[in-house]
Amino acid sequence: MSEIASAGSLQKFLRCSLLILVLDVLLHVSNAHPINNPNSSDHSYLSKRKSNLGGIHILPGTCHGPDFIKVQNAIADASYLAGAALNAASDFAAPPFSYFFKNDTETATTVAGVYARVQDAQKGKGDPIGVTCSDIYNACRSPKGGRHLAYTAEYPGSGLTPLIIFCPSGLRIPRLPIPCSLDPGTRPITLGSVLLHEMTHVRWISGPALKVVDTSSGSPRQINDDLKAGKKTTRHANAYSFLGTWSWDLGLGGPPWNQQRTCLSDFANGHFDANIGA
Repeated sequence: MSEIASAGSLQKFLRCSLLILVLDVLLHVSNAHPINNPNSSDHSYLSKRKSNLGGIHILPGTCHGPDFIKVQNAIADASYLAGAALNAASDFAAPPFSYFFKNDTETATTVAGVYARVQDAQKGKGDPIGVTCSDIYNACRSPKGGRHLAYTAEYPGSGLTPLIIFCPSGLRIPRLPIPCSLDPGTRPITLGSVLLHEMTHVRWISGPALKVVDTSSGSPRQINDDLKAGKKTTRHANAYSFLGTWSWDLGLGGPPWNQQRTCLSDFANGHFDANIGA
């Protein structure tokens, strides 16, 4: 991680609610909004989600064919992004970590804990999280005309498994690109980053003392502005997905994906004002 520490020239471097990640027509990540008291008339369906499985898994019979493969890949990719971000958090005083989060030990420990639990979930550890391609709340189309990528439902006190629902628009999003192939902030969003965003809304992932939500800050620059204004970005889901994707883009995911190197020096003039999907 000494490469990060030496990158001083990169100063510009850059939960019960139903949480919806909105995709507008330009594929910008928009602020999620809650739908309170998620319920379903299909209680037999919900009862099947008292899962005995640990970690994150696809609900049987709810994703089919290519969609099943896409979600499997997204689960793996979210873990890859979390691993890259963990490497960034190990050098929290430098970018990319310091662009999105306060660069102190307490914040780095909190953020690293979130990413570590994302990785644990992918390994089948921890409380269950269900993933489905079935829009059980008919929430994939926004009343305002937008298109939703995915949303998350939790049911505190019910014993039901938290659920991440992928929408058709989300399932059309591609996988991760090769590390070091795109400047941070210029890539389209990927299905893995959408899942990472949604996973941070789940309480056991975010941790008991931290409620991760969405705010109006939908771009890396806006999150950085919030940080400079003294706002607590550890509560912002997009901060986690952005750090994950930026860390991946910079080759911090480790081998074999980056051929045992980073590419920080390639991005000294990175496009730090770009919105995801711009």
